[in-house]
Amino acid sequence: LDSTPDEVHYTTTEDGWRIAILRHRAKGPKGLPVLLCHGVAANHLNLDLTPERSLARALAAAGHDTWLVELRGRGLSTQPRLFNRYRYDWSFHEYVEKDAPAAIACVLAATRAEKVHWVGFAIGGMMGYALAADPKMAPQLASVVAMAAPATFGFQRKYLYAWPLRNLRWWIGGLLFASTV
Repeated sequence: LDSTPDEVHYTTTEDGWRIAILRHRAKGPKGLPVLLCHGVAANHLNLDLTPERSLARALAAAGHDTWLVELRGRGLSTQPRLFNRYRYDWSFHEYVEKDAPAAIACVLAATRAEKVHWVGFAIGGMMGYALAADPKMAPQLASVVAMAAPATFGFQRKYLYAWPLRNLRWWIGGLLFASTV
């Protein structure tokens, strides 16, 4: 089996990054297109590793027109280089506010569909949450599936606030002890 996608599309975000969107055409298409988004520090191979281990190919074989976005700095998308204008200075917000809308617009234009199904792995799932909460983007989503993405961030408070405060006394004590020796 061939391990390459059927098509590779490129689009440009509003802040000038070129992102790649790879397509696996459906075998007898049915329904709306599915847009898959990889996790952090990954690329499309996160969800399309080999022909035998590919969510994208399984969805295409089941009749879904399947697309995979490669976020800025990943895979076939623009990557920062020593002598280009791009830098490693983006965050989750650029993924949600720039990359995802550009990818969704590209898929909708290519398929002439009105909505997409968003399937995200890890940070891609978190992007799905943010897109579904955005009044401009939500109408373009038929559904959101989040895989291996947190369902809540409530437990973070324990680690971000309580642990450092609880252990600050040991750090201060160590400094005081070290300065007296």
